[in-house]
Order: sequence, then C-alpha cells, then structure tokens
Amino acid sequence: MNVRGTTTSVFEGMKPLTHILPKSVRHNLWQRLYRTRDRFFSPIVGCRTTDKVIALTFDDGPDAKFTPSILETLDRCEVKATFFVMGQHVEAHPELVRQVAQAGHALGNHTFSHQRLVGISVKRVADELQRCAQAVQVAAKVKTTLMRPPFGEYDVSSFMAVRTLGYSLVNWSAVGTDWLGDEATVVADRVVASAHPGCIALLHDGCGPAHPIVGMQGISADRQPTVQALPMIVERLRSEGYRFVTVPQMLCEAPATRKPWL
Repeated sequence: MNVRGTTTSVFEGMKPLTHILPKSVRHNLWQRLYRTRDRFFSPIVGCRTTDKVIALTFDDGPDAKFTPSILETLDRCEVKATFFVMGQHVEAHPELVRQVAQAGHALGNHTFSHQRLVGISVKRVADELQRCAQAVQVAAKVKTTLMRPPFGEYDVSSFMAVRTLGYSLVNWSAVGTDWLGDEATVVADRVVASAHPGCIALLHDGCGPAHPIVGMQGISADRQPTVQALPMIVERLRSEGYRFVTVPQMLCEAPATRKPWL
C-alpha cells in the first residue's frame, strides 16, 4: 500500500528462507555445498601435507629435441615426473610417449591441439580431450584420468566437460615460468623459491601454440634452459629435504589441495 510515497511490501518482516531452517540443518547444507565445490569444481594444485614432497610436471611435449634430454636427466637423478602431453605431438612422436611411460613417469592429457578452453563449445572440449586420449592410448597403451588445460585456463562449461569425462583437472602451485626465455639459473631459482611441501611444479618440455590473446610477444620456444635448469632444481631441492613423486603418487599419499574458483 502506498501512503504519501511510502511503500509497504507484503514481504516486509519475513525472514529469509535460510533462517526458517534450524541452524544445524543450515550448517550441514553449507558443509555439503563446500565439499561438493571442493571435490568437483576445484582444480588440484598439490596435496595437503607437511612432508617435503614435490611433483615435477612438464607440459606441451613430447618434443624430439628436448624431451629425450629431460628424460635422460630424470633417469640420471632417479626422479619420476608427470608429462601433460599434446595429442598432435604424441602422434608425431609416439616413440617418445612410449619411452616416458616405460620409464615409469605419469602421463596426463593436455588436449590435442593446445586449444584454449574458454568460450568454446562443450563438444569442442570433449573432442580435444578424446583425440589426445586416443593418441596416448595408441602410442603407449596408457589411459590417464589427469588433464591440464592449456594456459591453465577454463570456464564453467569446459570445467564441467572435463569432469564429466572423468578427468581430474590439475594445475600447479610452483612455477619456473620457463617460456620467457630466461637463462637456466633464473628458471631454477623460480622453482626452488616457490616450492613448498605438497606442491606441483610447472615446467615445459615442448611448446604449444601461443595464447590467442597474448600472442607470441615475450614467449620463447627454446626449452634448453629448462633442460639445463632441471639438475639444478633436483640438487637444490634434495639438499633441502625434498623428494620427487608423480602426481598420481602424490595424490595417493595425501588429500589433494584444491583452489576453489566458484
């Protein structure tokens, strides 16, 4: 009713719907919502532990020039890592993917063509993942449930597609930023400085297409600094008490650390 410009609503004085429910019920509902968010809608960035454990991961390979050198270093240092591979590179170098798997390293899906998973259809996302998965299966007889989106980017629809296809989305919590073209000591310093118990470190053994928005400015396809930085990273972190595991091994040891984005 309007009286001289004053409006009285029929809803005035009513309590919000959530306040109608008992406090214990509301608390339980919120807890369930948060658990669902953390388990389904949040990417993995490490594990919850005080143990000095780290997972080295390599994106965008395999590469005929750099992947063999990285595998040789990992073997010499007795380190197992995780490789998020591009399907079109797998088709070009299936023998390298077999070598990765036979050496005991883990494999993850990094899409077929390094397509940015933002603003594209669910069908396109599924096609990118399925084509990469098929290439890995043919090359190494391996089925992986881990994936990493190109550039670490995704939106709601692509994230739902990833999870619906049975993948865990894995990003990172320590970085080498080795695509800038800096010298090896700088790359090693970045990884060591950002390392912490239960972290996943991002490096590259290959190079995918440039970010469609950022372009090629400031991006280097040379992974030789990464090759040279790797033994420095292993030596320095081992001296600090770290041990190296694959992402699947890490997730078997402790609950995943997730980074909510909703």
